[in-house]
Amino acid sequence: MKSEITDRRRFQVIDAMMLVAATAPGLILLRVADNSKLFTFDPRTGRGMQFLEFMAVAGGCVLVPMAFAVLVAGLCDRRTTRSEVVQGTGFISCLAVVVAANYAFAWFLVKLATVSELDLDLEKAIQFNNFFGRVKFLAGPMILGAWLALAMTGRLRSPTWIDRLGVFIGLGFVLLYLMHELFHFVQPLLSLVR
Repeated sequence: MKSEITDRRRFQVIDAMMLVAATAPGLILLRVADNSKLFTFDPRTGRGMQFLEFMAVAGGCVLVPMAFAVLVAGLCDRRTTRSEVVQGTGFISCLAVVVAANYAFAWFLVKLATVSELDLDLEKAIQFNNFFGRVKFLAGPMILGAWLALAMTGRLRSPTWIDRLGVFIGLGFVLLYLMHELFHFVQPLLSLVR
């Protein structure tokens, strides 16, 4: 009798192709960010804040499209039932990222629609940067809350590679969120020491 894990679908070439295709929008977004001069920093901002902004944009550019891909891959897996997929830790993590990205994208569109023509290029760059900051601030706590709820109900598991990839993506957003929160906690303390 086969165990439950070995009976699951294994990683195939089509999965690799899907993941490579999911990184393409992220690389395009990174190129847009670079062309918008988002990675040329104002010398007045500290290096720590520059690093956090770079990580939010670069990490978000890669992780947000991957979250969409993991959701699609999880729902298209025919060997697992929909209820198993939906209860997976990685699926819930990616769902939180997608919900956060949709909210942040709606905010991005509203901000661009209400800006004057004079400041359009500058506003595009600022709102592009803020988009990934909003995703980070929304997705991080949502993922932590979902993981806490799953742990309290005893459902914190990742049986398939798709779900484990979703956990990895969720962990990326949690780390981005915690790095930013920790920086804003430590920075005032360091200014007191100087």
